[in-house]
Amino acid sequence: DELAAIYVLSEVCPPLVKQDDQFKKGYNNLLKDYLPQEKTPDVALKKLVKESSFKGALKQARADAKTAGDKGNLKVCSDVMKSLSAH
Repeated sequence: DELAAIYVLSEVCPPLVKQDDQFKKGYNNLLKDYLPQEKTPDVALKKLVKESSFKGALKQARADAKTAGDKGNLKVCSDVMKSLSAH
């Protein structure tokens, strides 16, 4: 599930990127794109993460992030930061 992957970015990116504020802005834009019906998409995603039906997707997304390693994750994190300029 893409929302699980997006959530995992919030876990792996902050320690990898130096421009934390820029990442947060890009991350929030990404959330708005995936959850346009939500007034507070970050809160909605945090609620979703706690649901048992979401646990499998979250576990898979964390495994994928671990497999990608810091280098692969840093590229994705950088892409999230760059997405800021698209909005």
